[in-house]
Amino acid sequence: MEIDLQTILSAFIESLGVFLLGIKFMGNSLQQIASNRLKDIVNRFTSPPFLDVLAGIIYVDMLSNLEHIRGHAVNITEKVLNRPNYM
Repeated sequence: MEIDLQTILSAFIESLGVFLLGIKFMGNSLQQIASNRLKDIVNRFTSPPFLDVLAGIIYVDMLSNLEHIRGHAVNITEKVLNRPNYM
């Protein structure tokens, strides 16, 4: 069975089309389901201007802490995997 360039390109284009269509449907569904609730949450946390800044600081701090935790977890895992076997 021989596969030519036209078959490969058409399969790629068809797959890309189905993928993009699925992304569009998923995005539309998420907007319909979560739009009102997300808008309420965003409005509640950002109604006064100083809360915008405070929410941004908290978000950046949380991301920074998560990166530090991930880094420590990787270091501990590397140390455990690379330790010599004393038994």
